[in-house]
Amino acid sequence: MQTNFLEWVKKTESDWSAVKILAASQNPPNDVIVFHCQQTSEKYLKAFLSKNLGSLEKTHNLLKLASEIEQAKSSINILLNDLILLNDFSIIPR
Repeated sequence: MQTNFLEWVKKTESDWSAVKILAASQNPPNDVIVFHCQQTSEKYLKAFLSKNLGSLEKTHNLLKLASEIEQAKSSINILLNDLILLNDFSIIPR
């Protein structure tokens, strides 16, 4: 079953909640926080794509997702430099 827009947003909000809780801890696990930041970005991009294109290719690559959005000629403002930084913290190296 394909994940729809609202399911992506719900998953995204869960990752973002984890970021806020972990960042507020006494000894924050920075690697885990950055991983969840990457996951938050990935899932928001996928939410946008699922709502606007209806289909998604399975990938964790933020730059590929951003490229798909740009190819759809969307006027969304993508913070490409931030995606480049976060892309290195995807699930693949874990």
